[in-house]
Amino acid sequence: MFTYGRITRLLLSETGGKVEEFDDFYRRQLDLLTKLAQSKRDRNQISRNDQCPCGCGKKYKNCHGG
Repeated sequence: MFTYGRITRLLLSETGGKVEEFDDFYRRQLDLLTKLAQSKRDRNQISRNDQCPCGCGKKYKNCHGG
């Protein structure tokens, strides 16, 4: 993903594209990937009898762990 961002940014700057808009888009994509990676890591540490992280109030095994 990092190499893709660098190459795309270079292409935009060389062709007169809007580099700032790409930087904002790319930053949002990286933030999303970071959040997804963290949630996947956190999910692996959840016991079946813990509260579900989605906030529904159910046990994990009855919500997303089923």
